[in-house]
Amino acid sequence: MTRGTGLDVNADRRHGPNRPGRAEIVALMLILVLGAALRLAYLVELRDDPGLTTPPVDAGFNLYWARGLATGDWTLPSDAQGRDPKIPETAFMRPPGYPYVLALLIRITGGSALAIRGLQMVAGLLAAALSWWAGRRLLSPLVGLVWAGLTAVHWAFIYFEGDLNGTWLLTLLFPTTVLVLQRLAASGLWRDGALLGALIGLTALIRSNGLLLGIVLGGWLLAVVARRRGLRRGLVGLGAAAAAGVLVLVPTTIRNARVSGHLVPVSANGGITLYNGNNPDATGISSAVSGEAGFFASPWHGADVIARASAREGRPVDYVEASRNAGREAWRWIKTNPDDALRLIGLRALLFWGPDEIAHSSPIAADRAASPLLRRLPFGFALIVAGGIWGPAAWAFARRRSAVAAMPEATAATMVAVALITGGWFVSFLPFLVSSLYRMTVVPCLLLAASVGVAATLRLARTGHALSPILLGGGLIALWLILRVPLVPVDPGWTERLVQRGLQWRAQGELVRAETELREALHSSPGSQRAANGLAAVLLDERRFGEAATVLEPAVAAGCDDPALHFNLGLARVATGDWAGAVAPLRAATELAPNLAEAQVLLASACERIGDQASAITAYERALAVEPDRIDVANNLAWLLATTVNDHLRDGPRAVDLAQRVVASTRTPATLDTLAAAYAETGRFDDAVVSLEEALDLASRGRDTAVSDLEDRLELYRSRRPFRLTADPH
Repeated sequence: MTRGTGLDVNADRRHGPNRPGRAEIVALMLILVLGAALRLAYLVELRDDPGLTTPPVDAGFNLYWARGLATGDWTLPSDAQGRDPKIPETAFMRPPGYPYVLALLIRITGGSALAIRGLQMVAGLLAAALSWWAGRRLLSPLVGLVWAGLTAVHWAFIYFEGDLNGTWLLTLLFPTTVLVLQRLAASGLWRDGALLGALIGLTALIRSNGLLLGIVLGGWLLAVVARRRGLRRGLVGLGAAAAAGVLVLVPTTIRNARVSGHLVPVSANGGITLYNGNNPDATGISSAVSGEAGFFASPWHGADVIARASAREGRPVDYVEASRNAGREAWRWIKTNPDDALRLIGLRALLFWGPDEIAHSSPIAADRAASPLLRRLPFGFALIVAGGIWGPAAWAFARRRSAVAAMPEATAATMVAVALITGGWFVSFLPFLVSSLYRMTVVPCLLLAASVGVAATLRLARTGHALSPILLGGGLIALWLILRVPLVPVDPGWTERLVQRGLQWRAQGELVRAETELREALHSSPGSQRAANGLAAVLLDERRFGEAATVLEPAVAAGCDDPALHFNLGLARVATGDWAGAVAPLRAATELAPNLAEAQVLLASACERIGDQASAITAYERALAVEPDRIDVANNLAWLLATTVNDHLRDGPRAVDLAQRVVASTRTPATLDTLAAAYAETGRFDDAVVSLEEALDLASRGRDTAVSDLEDRLELYRSRRPFRLTADPH
């Protein structure tokens, strides 16, 4: 029997007790072949999925980040809507581990979307093989095979391997961590402690809350090694683990400090995430929030958070400071609303261990139900939790009947560490928010525990305890039936799935498909602002401006903090000639997202049209502050500053400065006309005449219809009079 556990069923005695026998290898190969077949089938499904090349929200952000790292091309995708996160020059908004791995995959595959998923699925099979090896070394070959089998066929592993959120990396790291934990518990060597620290550091680079595991497992290391090898050996091991973990994180910390001037060990998103989970509108699930920090529903909105914080402070604020401010606001809310904060913690605890799949950046439950493959694969989260609880109980039951031998001390200590990882990971999310994406890390822990129970039950059956396996199986079923009852209702995400697919089809230019999906989403959820905005965006693309306004008006009237809805409504009204009606939604968009230069420009144009030159100048100034290189904005602003009828608003010297910079970049009749007006406003009429004569020459050669206006202004300047705009709307 391997390692004296009493669970060995496949050892080939000719190869020694620790070497896998032929039957075991064949069983493992069959498991891996089955896992490969399932993954290949899912890849075939993904070929026709619009999310393959235009993944949603977090996955799309990861892809943008990784492509920038791999190619140096930081061109923004359409769903960024002009928001530049400035990744190379700011502290990491999110943990960088997966984007860097994804960048490597892009380099290997040449950017092939399907090939990237294929390599991630190969890593999923490697995780299954590592689970086998870790399980057999920890307890027995049978435990290893059961654990590998569960890992190979579990639908959620396959789903996330086909996604771009990095969960598969943690699935791969866990069995490796189990191997190191078992070695450390047995040896007490500082080298094994260093390996554990490095693995914890890598985990933190993928999910920042992995830092909590450093504390939890650091305490475990000290207790286990000190008990077996003495306190001095325990402290040495702890020091080695801490040093290795720090070494893994140091490059990221130094890089963040160099570009931002702040000490950020991994990522700067903690304050924002804390606020997501603790504010007057927090649900415990959704990451879309508003309030003091403003609307934040995706990584792209980080630029909006910075702009709003800068506007409030009256000075430039970076993402680190904006996130910390949001964190302080969250703590203030927690202190003043302790009952609500505790209620949210309890809600998150129920959701974390509940049976339903919880959407985050992807509507996982709806995606699974829509997949011909995934919906047929076994065991949901309730059965996994039931197995995780039942497994140790089943082993203890088998142990009392002498069907299995006592666990070696190192194995028992390792199983305690696995329990601590499970509990630590759960606790680390309680202050924030819960989703299936985040709780996936505890699934391998629970599957290991379930595998121990399965192996113990089979051992009972082999040793003549015929009734015991039946009783244990009944207990598992009873526990599963209890745990599958949802205590908190969860939206499976059908509307969100339709919205995401609609936006993905739009990004690919498939407007008919996009409209179909988005209309269905709005029909199923008439109050969905995302569905309304997505459908309106498609209608705007098709120049159906009146329909777009009709779709958006109820969503905006219902109250909305998403600047995109207000901007699109303003754009639709501008396109229909309703300049006065466009001002309110465009002004709301610029207040919610001061960094959206296009909204500022459109607001300025609308204000010009209705004769509000003061507001137009302010909007142009703000747009130019966001995008200093916008020639059109600088030209329009210079024109207003030079020609407005309002004496308090005119600023000839600034108009000259702006117009000269514009003309230095591009000489057109319009830009030379602006420069001439600026010269005339400052009394430089001779220069104004020269500039306007050049403008007339270019205009006449280009058949410009504004020649008569230029000629009229030329006569003004020759008579040494500046040009003034009418005070009436155009």
